[in-house]
Order: sequence, then C-alpha cells, then structure tokens
Amino acid sequence: MLKVNGNDTDFVWNVAKACAFNPVFPQGGTWIYDRQGWCPGETSILTENNITNKVTPGATVNIDYLASTPPKAGGSYNYLVSHQLVTYGALNFNLDARVMEVTQPSDKIVNGKENPVCAIPKIVVQNSGATAITKLEIDYWINASTNKQTYIWTGTLASMASTTISLPTNTLWNTGMLSSGNKFYVNLKTVNGKTDDYTLNNQFISSFNKPEIVPSLFTFELYTNNNPTENSFKLLDEQGNVIDSQEFTQANKLFSKSYNLGGCFKIVVKDKGEDGLSFWNNAAQGSGFARIRRSTGTILKTFQPDFGGSFEYSFTTNWALSEDEIAFGTLVNVYPNPSNGQFTVDGKHIENATVSLIDLTGRAIQIPQEVLGSKIIFNGLNLTKGIYLLQIEKGDEKVCKKILVE
Repeated sequence: MLKVNGNDTDFVWNVAKACAFNPVFPQGGTWIYDRQGWCPGETSILTENNITNKVTPGATVNIDYLASTPPKAGGSYNYLVSHQLVTYGALNFNLDARVMEVTQPSDKIVNGKENPVCAIPKIVVQNSGATAITKLEIDYWINASTNKQTYIWTGTLASMASTTISLPTNTLWNTGMLSSGNKFYVNLKTVNGKTDDYTLNNQFISSFNKPEIVPSLFTFELYTNNNPTENSFKLLDEQGNVIDSQEFTQANKLFSKSYNLGGCFKIVVKDKGEDGLSFWNNAAQGSGFARIRRSTGTILKTFQPDFGGSFEYSFTTNWALSEDEIAFGTLVNVYPNPSNGQFTVDGKHIENATVSLIDLTGRAIQIPQEVLGSKIIFNGLNLTKGIYLLQIEKGDEKVCKKILVE
C-alpha cells in the first residue's frame, strides 16, 4: 500500500506471486511455493503508481509505504523494498510509438516457458507520444531474409499506454532459418499512416532459438501420478487451435496417442496442484512422466517432470528442415504464394518427383494437377482458406514448402 498525505485507498496492490509458473525450472529447494513479492530465479515485483494528481507544486507531500499483516502469525517475514521517485515534464513527441519487447520469439530467460516457438510472434508496443495511436504498419522478418511480412494493426492506444500485438506467421519461418544464432526483426514502419516523430525506437531485434524437429509420425505419452485429476494435456496448431486434449482420472495410468502431423505445433501440460508430475517435497503424489516416442518406439524426448504449474513445448514437423534438405529445397519454387488455390511448383526434374498436398492435421488433399515439363500446376480453387504443406520427394531427397491459400 502507498499512502499519499495519509490517504490509504488510492494505491493498493497484492504482492503475492505464483512461483509454480516461474520460467526458470526446475530448481533446487521449494521453488514452486508462492511467495510475497518474489520467486526464486525470477525478477521481483515492480509496481508503478502515478501520483501526479495527488500532489501540489511547491507543497510538502507525505508518502508512506505499508505492508499488510502477514496471513500467518508464525514464521519469518522480511521485506526488502526499494523506492524511486521519478519526476518528468511534458512528452517530447506528439506522435511516437516504440517497441518495448518481443516476447515471442525470444531466448530471454524470462520468456523461457513460452519459447522457443514456431508460431505467432508477439510484440509489446507503447504509445510514447501525446497523440492517441489508431493504426500501425508493422514489418517483420528473420535473419537476412528479404521476405518481409507486413501487418496492419488498428485499435486505440492512449498516450503512454501499451499493448501486446500478435503478428500472423504467413511465410515468416519459411526462409532464412539458421541452425543457431537466429534473430527476429520488427519495425514500426508507419504510425497513424505516417512516419512518427522519433524513429530510433521503432525497431527491435530479438535473438531466438530454432524449435526442435519432431518426425511427422510420433507418439505422445503421459503417465499419471497419484493425483491424476490435477493434470491435463493439449495439442495446439500454430494458430492456437486445439487439435487434441485430454484430462485424466486414473492414477498411475499410461496415456498414449499417436499423431501424423505436418507444420508447427505446441504441447501444453498443466498441473492444477502446481507441483508437476513429480516433486521431491511431495512424495505422496508419486511420480509421473511425459515424453515423445518415434513411430519405431524409441524415446525421442522426455520432459522434466518437476515443472510446477505447467510447461509448453513448441516443435515443427516436416518444414523445419536439415541443411541437406534446405539445399534441395532451394531448387524448388512455389508461386504465387499466397494464392487463391491455383499455384505452380517449379524445379529441376520436378516431373520425376512425388508432390503431395497436406493440411495441418496431416491429411492428404487431392486436387487436380497438370505436369508441364519442369512445372506442376495445381488447380485448387475449392480449397478452404488456410495454410497447407507441399511435400516434395525425389529419391532420398525431400523438401516441404508452406503455401497460404486466401
């Protein structure tokens, strides 16, 4: 609580933090238990209060910081608090937008539970000018790609307010992805239809890691502990649509399901008890696990069971390719992209290749096609709008291309 001249109703907030969702996990000790104002390995709570209308220029003001009575009489309570009083004048610019942060894709520890990703980028934009912002033209791309994406955001962003904007992926991840050292670029090209007054804060560069690659055919397994009703599982596509989900009722039971997918996906496992599938300080709950198997039965990945309240795992199948596959893929072009359903696949000796059109659920789509020398022309005017995968195989070589139908 912050009291200005004795008023104890203006600035009140809760300092409790849910530590089971800490991006740094697992940790030694009792890291999952909620605390006041902080969590192990995470930043402390920062609270900003604008007291401008509570003070008078030239007058003396009395400011008190108070902490509430602890909910439990016993125990040790220590409050280490730092305060800063910031004074400022009028805004420097009339029209000014700035990119404050890129939360996805990002390799920052604070964004660790939601990254790496192969889905929708998310940026935080602030209106740093005096004029309300109603329109933003945003360019974004990865690495040295010349294939820049453009998104038009509309809404109302008041002076000094901020908002999180989700950007469509389109063909963002198709070109220029590196095995390491990736960078995501975003630039506010225009604000309210024109260049804003200060352009040096319009661009942001975010380092990120490439998501792991999982075979198209795989099996997800979850073994419940003694508290099965605390757990749930979801499989999402890159748009956040739920492809599959499962809640559990039987203790010490193996859930196993196989999938055949193509594209970008995310597995989300939650624990309502906020102590994961296994936690050393709660032996009574037993021990469960979550993992991915190859179609051959070998274990591909085992997830850390001491995950607190939840974990997310984003991965790609097919289109996030190895260097050898990318080399073959540079010989194959798909155009126009986006298309209305009519598009051409062009490449050397493409007439000897097998070309399959697959939707994001892994289902093969049959549409008319015509082979003309080194080109295959597809006529899919009846295709539902969305993202599809073109899987092109020739001997031991394989490449997958994304195509957007709109």
